[in-house]
Amino acid sequence: TKPLDDILNMSSRRNASESDKDETSSASPSSSPSTAAALEGMAEAIEKGAHLPSVDERIKHALECPCVKPLRDTSCGEEFDMALTCFMKADEATRASDCADRFVALHQCMVKHSEEFKEFAEELVKHKNVEGPAQV
Repeated sequence: TKPLDDILNMSSRRNASESDKDETSSASPSSSPSTAAALEGMAEAIEKGAHLPSVDERIKHALECPCVKPLRDTSCGEEFDMALTCFMKADEATRASDCADRFVALHQCMVKHSEEFKEFAEELVKHKNVEGPAQV
């Protein structure tokens, strides 16, 4: 799917350029979002509203999708909302550069609140030296 491909490519570029981050804490709720679930949730949210006439309606619909509720209900929900909104509003050709700051802010929030994102963080560390499109 096109939105998932774009999100995976942005994630891959960001992961390839990130320096080593702090290790995650040992405590984590069992319902922490995984990388695959997060990326697939974003893509599903975007696709579910693709039929709506305006970008603002599509964004509202995407943010209301139950598929992104686990991310929106974390300490980084606001950063997630801003990253997804930017991604959906940006021109396809420039969205990676236009939204990089929003996705970096989301990533930094997830590192800061690593106890909520242990599984996600472990996947990022595991794949930190991988280049090319992310594999889910």
